[in-house]
Amino acid sequence: MSIVHSNPELKNLDFNALLRLVDGEEALGREVMQTMVDELADENEELPKIVARQDWKLLNYLTDRLSGSAAWCGMDKIKYISNLLSSAASRQDLTQIHLQLGELQHAIADALTDAADLKIIPRNAAHIRK
Repeated sequence: MSIVHSNPELKNLDFNALLRLVDGEEALGREVMQTMVDELADENEELPKIVARQDWKLLNYLTDRLSGSAAWCGMDKIKYISNLLSSAASRQDLTQIHLQLGELQHAIADALTDAADLKIIPRNAAHIRK
């Protein structure tokens, strides 16, 4: 399988896409993005624990939720990879679960870095890749 995060057509974060969804209201867009960034930081820590417990139902639920949130925030890579991870969890395909989890963690780190460029950082700043 190809490395998803290297696909230049998938964006880490497209703040303009989010602004279009909130009718150009920048303050609202930043608030939505802040919520997403906080969620990403938390889930980036929780997802490996869920995989280690092999809680496929919870993994499927969280990746479906993450995909929907990512779509709202213009995070194409996270949406795409979350869908792949959800599908792998539904099949309980451990090889694909571990592959897609790694891809998702990389995409989350990229999105958090891009968000930091917009001065939107997780409330727990330890999540930012240095």
